[in-house]
Amino acid sequence: MRDFLYSEVSAAHGIPNVPDDAELAVKAGKGLCENLLEPLRSIFGHVVIRSAFRSAVVNGYCHKHKMGCSSNKKNFAKHIWDHPDKGRIGATACIVIPWFINSHLYKENEDWRPLAWFIHDKLPYSRMVFFPKNAAFNLTWRDKSPERYIRAMFGPAPRILTKPGMPNHEGDHSEHYPGFPSYQSTEMNVEQIRNQYRPDRIRILFVGESPPASGKFFYNGNSQMARNVRKILGELLLGGTEDFFSKFKTSGCYLDDLVLVPVNKSSKSLRRQAKRNAIPDLAKRIEEYQPVVVVALLKSIERDVREAVAESGVDAQFHATHFPGNGQQGKFEMDIRRLLPVLKGALSG
Repeated sequence: MRDFLYSEVSAAHGIPNVPDDAELAVKAGKGLCENLLEPLRSIFGHVVIRSAFRSAVVNGYCHKHKMGCSSNKKNFAKHIWDHPDKGRIGATACIVIPWFINSHLYKENEDWRPLAWFIHDKLPYSRMVFFPKNAAFNLTWRDKSPERYIRAMFGPAPRILTKPGMPNHEGDHSEHYPGFPSYQSTEMNVEQIRNQYRPDRIRILFVGESPPASGKFFYNGNSQMARNVRKILGELLLGGTEDFFSKFKTSGCYLDDLVLVPVNKSSKSLRRQAKRNAIPDLAKRIEEYQPVVVVALLKSIERDVREAVAESGVDAQFHATHFPGNGQQGKFEMDIRRLLPVLKGALSG
């Protein structure tokens, strides 16, 4: 939420960037997150928020002083989340997707269009407007009557890539984005994202039960495990919560799961069987990782992960904690405080 509310104009000129209608702002922001930003994070990993919500006062000041903002009327249900536009609720965020700007499709000629066509084919956006640097773009969600309009603010005319009525608007455009992650393959996306955060030398291996069935994921930062691990490990072990996943990786910490597909919504018997069946594969990964310490992040998988460590043949210390969520955050924090000497020793070894 802090990323959404931050405004350079607000900070520089002392103008509070707070909504007039907080309930409407939250509703619009939730639609933007659930329909666009969270799917993008599940596909590509980290999404950088450059700017998002602007209050009408901040946007009006920005427009009046020619700081690059459109008028308030033009920004209703866009950057001004808490004012509808002709009865339509909406929200805009200006974002950068690091996966894309590091890909060969963008590096070769800084062409933003592969990303635009991918989102056009896969997600319920209303409008995309691209800017020259790092393929940054304004991404807009609307609750009804989306515009489905894409343009660039730079380059030769015509700058409109597509809009309803243009011959290229309908159909499949996958030829324009070869090599992009598969939006349908959740398991593949999760493992691709996880692998981006694998340290060169894994010192502490944390093990969860499985990615959640909700589609949220630790390394996307949108799960309760991610929020609580970030808060507690960040403050107690890694020197702060800022840039947490980078610190988590560079320090030698890594999170794997016992089962690599969601099982948290399965029946008790199927869940139990899936965990037992996953032990040999986890053992092989532990043998590959060669961690100093292994920590199971759920008491109910303690036995399974302990067996995997033994089967791996790796001489690693093993510990288990309460789950960092579902009301057990306090117990998890107590567990981590108890383990701090062991964890610090593993990182400094």
